[in-house]
Amino acid sequence: MGLCPERAPSDDGGMSLARVLALLASSAIAIGAAVYVLTGRGPIDLAFHRVEPTDYARAQERLAALRPEARRGASGLLRLPLDEETVRAVLPLRGKRRRYEPFSYFTWKPDLIWTRKWEEHPDGAYPIRTNGLGFRHDGEVHADADFFVVVAGDSHMGGVCANAESLAGRLASGLRARHPDRSIEVLNTAHGAYTFYNYLGVLERLLELGMAPDLFLIVVYGGNDFLGGVHLWHLFEGTSRPARVSGGDALVAEVAERYPSAFGQCLNQIESFATRGETKLALKVADTVTREIANVCAREGIELLVAYLPSPHELPDQAPQAEIEEAAAALGLSRGDLEQAAEVGDAYLGGLKGIDVADLRGPFREHSGALYWSRDLHLNLAGHDWAARSLLPLTESVAERFLRR
Repeated sequence: MGLCPERAPSDDGGMSLARVLALLASSAIAIGAAVYVLTGRGPIDLAFHRVEPTDYARAQERLAALRPEARRGASGLLRLPLDEETVRAVLPLRGKRRRYEPFSYFTWKPDLIWTRKWEEHPDGAYPIRTNGLGFRHDGEVHADADFFVVVAGDSHMGGVCANAESLAGRLASGLRARHPDRSIEVLNTAHGAYTFYNYLGVLERLLELGMAPDLFLIVVYGGNDFLGGVHLWHLFEGTSRPARVSGGDALVAEVAERYPSAFGQCLNQIESFATRGETKLALKVADTVTREIANVCAREGIELLVAYLPSPHELPDQAPQAEIEEAAAALGLSRGDLEQAAEVGDAYLGGLKGIDVADLRGPFREHSGALYWSRDLHLNLAGHDWAARSLLPLTESVAERFLRR
């Protein structure tokens, strides 16, 4: 099993995706995204990260002063520096285990270790550990290894599992087994609520630290990554999102409270696109940020691979569907609304001209058995293993080129 890299002829066309937070107009602004937090009950998806209108207005005021002097990247991407006050006001920098980081905006604090109960895990729990840089990585990073891979993603890649059990950990094991006489390092930089802007920030942070990878692997989650970047796009551009119809916010809040996993992992994005009409903008954001990442990689001599991880609702034979179906019905979503998710994934991957991409939907549909936890719809151990097995041939082909040098 494995994937062949798909690369369309290079040109300047195509639109794509994005993810992490989405503004809702209500008494307070709410940002809809899958925000991975740790509570006494384990990882959950917050339906809304609430942002007070006054905080958002102050953030826009600060950024407005920077906008006239800002320069766009080669892709046309506009970003403005976000200080800690702004990040704490408008992004999910919450809890005692997270900290502000100027490139990726927020990350885990360094040198954390604790155990989280998780009934579905074979051990009933799993350890969570961060290294000195605040990454989900056991030990310090050996960026001078013969082959150095960096994995970027959201909470699915961060893993509701031990570091060694995640996709990054399994890729490291697979590559080391194939090259026992060479040093291999695979760094997991994923964090819950990350989106494309965060992935770019992670890459820039590592370059600032003198830790350029040989391969930068972005795993895009189809369930909510497309939505997340819209929030930061509006923040940087000084624009605003369309409002829902009257009563829509109350219904969404009710469904999010009742079905937090289905809403956070699948339906927040689908509902938002269906009611706000921002699908094209979300694809434009994702495409623009991804191309900015590709420009940085090309400049630094880094190989780039973009993988698409499907949402559970795209895989009825590999993920539980009851909560998703009930929540979709409560939101009044049609079959066409649900099917749009696959179309968004197709449009994103198809628009990345000249960039290697890997669509995990095919390999996942070949798997017999569940690939997502039933409790919260994140990838389970089999899901991480199957994704790693599917991507190993592609990472191996890159490794062979670097190891021959």
